[in-house]
Amino acid sequence: MFWKVFEPKVCRCRVKNALDLQKAGREPSSRSPKNDLVRASLGLRYATIGPFQSGTLGGGPAGMRHLVTHVGSQMTFDIGKPDPARMDEVLAAVESAYGTGEAAYERLVALRDGRTRTALGPLGWPQPPALPDPQE
Repeated sequence: MFWKVFEPKVCRCRVKNALDLQKAGREPSSRSPKNDLVRASLGLRYATIGPFQSGTLGGGPAGMRHLVTHVGSQMTFDIGKPDPARMDEVLAAVESAYGTGEAAYERLVALRDGRTRTALGPLGWPQPPALPDPQE
């Protein structure tokens, strides 16, 4: 169901972006920085951990509920608004599946980073730099 609603919007966005580049005298390319940005971030994340785990990480240790409450409350959707009566049910299911709190967040970050590096290796993409250890 998610893709039946979401995919047409993504396709329209890609076509619009390509047309905007063409109007500006630039050629849409698989080597464009925007294309690399999507392939190396949301595209790769959705492929390796999916939208719900991504949303959970997007909310930090407080999880997807934090993301939806703060960032999500300011978003508008062409397809309508989520049903507030069911939102708590969805968020509870996501929290049950992925957890909340610092330990759950660190576990999910390690899982995401491991899968990202595993996916990038065979593609010949450079590995993302490791973040410095804040304890050092």
